[in-house]
Amino acid sequence: MKTRTISSVVLGMILLVLLISGGYLLAAVLCAVSLIGFHEMMMAMEIEEERGFSSLCIGGYLGTIFHYAGLMFCGKEGELSWGIWSFLLVFFVTAILYV
Repeated sequence: MKTRTISSVVLGMILLVLLISGGYLLAAVLCAVSLIGFHEMMMAMEIEEERGFSSLCIGGYLGTIFHYAGLMFCGKEGELSWGIWSFLLVFFVTAILYV
């Protein structure tokens, strides 16, 4: 219980520093957390274990990376278009190559 409290305080301070600094550092950390979460979801659904890296996994990873790259480098005017393109990439790879 003591280690959980200490680790939550330390992670809370790191989160506070990241939120205050913002910018590329925050976007890179959020991208890494999203990729870890996607990997865990694929493992929980037993998609990565069955086929190794399937096209669904590759499309999901690329879509996540392209989405955050668009948010980092295009600014507010490019957010919607990068979001749409990353969704279309994931949809294309999933619908066409996953079969």
